[in-house]
Amino acid sequence: MLDQGLTRDQVKDAMTPGKLDILTIIPADEINDKGIRYVRSLINEEGTKGKWDQFWRYFRKTWMGRFDSSLWNVNSMMVGGLDITNRTNNPLEKYNRDFGEKFGRGVHPSLLAFMEIAKAEALGYMNRIQDIKLVIQTAPRHAEAVVTQVPDDYTNFM
Repeated sequence: MLDQGLTRDQVKDAMTPGKLDILTIIPADEINDKGIRYVRSLINEEGTKGKWDQFWRYFRKTWMGRFDSSLWNVNSMMVGGLDITNRTNNPLEKYNRDFGEKFGRGVHPSLLAFMEIAKAEALGYMNRIQDIKLVIQTAPRHAEAVVTQVPDDYTNFM
């Protein structure tokens, strides 16, 4: 967006929840027309319409052309009843880093060493789950769940 000459404030506004992110939850077949028109109606393009036109050309070419929308749009999962809460991979990245550090930096363990460490890790989680069930330990806090749904004003948007 900055590459198209939009200001940081304009990008920040477009990235606020309920604007550009709507494209990730509406039906994929509506993104290219109704979805983009809807998002554009939410964004103040005054004085920068040409720059926004350039951004939307880039968006269509890259995020609708080069990458299939099924890679970033979760509407079909929502319709299918799949739980899409907390799709971020940050906790997984942290776990992966912590798990890798158990082997040492740059070390490629033997299969036996890997299995021993993985077994110890699994046992630790099994013990933690058991302790939580027995109220010896409390479950870690998680972020509040966010309900993801297509806004009513999108549904009624022409």
